[in-house]
Amino acid sequence: MSILEYPDTLRYGDWQKKKGSLDKNSEGGIGAALVKTLDAYGAIKLPQIEMGAPYFDSLAEWETARARARSAFDSQVPKLRTQLTQLVTLAQTVSKKKGLPAPAVKAIMAIESAAKNFGHQIDSLKELPHFAQARQKLMSVAKAKIQTLQPLNQKIKSGIDRCKRVPSRATYTSALAEPVSKHVEIVDQCRFVPPGLKTRWGNLNFIPSDEVALAHVKQLEMVFIEIEGVTDKYLG
Repeated sequence: MSILEYPDTLRYGDWQKKKGSLDKNSEGGIGAALVKTLDAYGAIKLPQIEMGAPYFDSLAEWETARARARSAFDSQVPKLRTQLTQLVTLAQTVSKKKGLPAPAVKAIMAIESAAKNFGHQIDSLKELPHFAQARQKLMSVAKAKIQTLQPLNQKIKSGIDRCKRVPSRATYTSALAEPVSKHVEIVDQCRFVPPGLKTRWGNLNFIPSDEVALAHVKQLEMVFIEIEGVTDKYLG
């Protein structure tokens, strides 16, 4: 379902069915206003305002989609909002005309109410609340994953310090092999971590020889810091 479903009451065909015996000359421009309102709605490219997906993998993806929706909303929706305001005013004026058939008055008042409600619905979307909800869900899922990483983070940090002091295959095996392997496995499940960074992290998941132990640990530390930089964004 679209976030902005057009009300049937504001369709020209619905008005024609419900206005009764009221002729075109007596309807005060209601029919023409309904056509203009629907045209304004039809000009809106709703997929650009909607999220396009039930969830987002990362804040960067969310920010890109929201910026696109913000631009589309601001450039396309105000015309419809203005048209609805004009339709409400017109309906209020025409409904007060003397001699109108009761069915026509009832239909005009229904149009006024529907236009008001639709306008309020548009106003409620101005801050793109569906994107706020999606961000909240994204952050919640990310935080849950990050919480499972935190105990491993401490082990990796202390292990890196130890391996830098005594760089060897044996030190790495006892201090880093297990926490790094588990960390790599969890990070691979984190949709918010860039694929390239996952790959670089995974490629470091091996026990180095004595000759390259120090270089390996230094490289490990650099990529680990990058991963922390990503995860920190989801803890705010």
